[in-house]
Amino acid sequence: MGTLNTQELPFSPRKLNKKELTTLDIYSYISPKAGRLVRVVGPIRLGYALLLEFDPAVVAYVERPRLIQSTQGLYEVDYWFTKRSGQESMVLLVEARAERVDSAGRRQHRAAEALLIAAEKANLPLSFVHEHELLTHQHSMCSALRLLPSVQIAGQLLNAYELRREILKLFEQFDVMRVEHVISAVPCGFAGDVRCVIAELLHRGELALVDSATVHQMSRLRRVTS
Repeated sequence: MGTLNTQELPFSPRKLNKKELTTLDIYSYISPKAGRLVRVVGPIRLGYALLLEFDPAVVAYVERPRLIQSTQGLYEVDYWFTKRSGQESMVLLVEARAERVDSAGRRQHRAAEALLIAAEKANLPLSFVHEHELLTHQHSMCSALRLLPSVQIAGQLLNAYELRREILKLFEQFDVMRVEHVISAVPCGFAGDVRCVIAELLHRGELALVDSATVHQMSRLRRVTS
């Protein structure tokens, strides 16, 4: 999967200023999907960024894409992303402290109504993702965090193309294989290199986990066909 040039996207990430970089809880990583340094504030935004990074349906995402002026104040959207289908979304993450409970017992952003009105006027596809919703994806987020360094390394391997070809060739013979069997069956490359390329193929969406949200030696893999 190639990366999209930031200049080709309708939004670019707002750069964090010096005060933010020195006082806030900053997480930084090189995104294989975006092909650049991504910096986010707080674990909730890191977790959501990793879900976007490892979602094969998402072709591009941008953190802090723009501000929305509402009657309740100025708010910053956390992410814009686009999918293979062409669908675009803007997401504002709602931390527990920014929630209120309505008369029906539903959790809402305190300024949800004003933000949705402002977003509609600006023709922005705004949605809210609450902190408690992200907790249901904690295994996927942890798995993505563990896999990210391997995907980054795979992008630097001189034998990556050959390993990709050999790994995918195995799935022409077998519908499902365990990670340990893939590693032992690939005739070229070190085991560590094979693990990195498996992670890269999961990231690219060419392989998928069969019955697990995490990757380990006994995890079962299958080939993804379009």
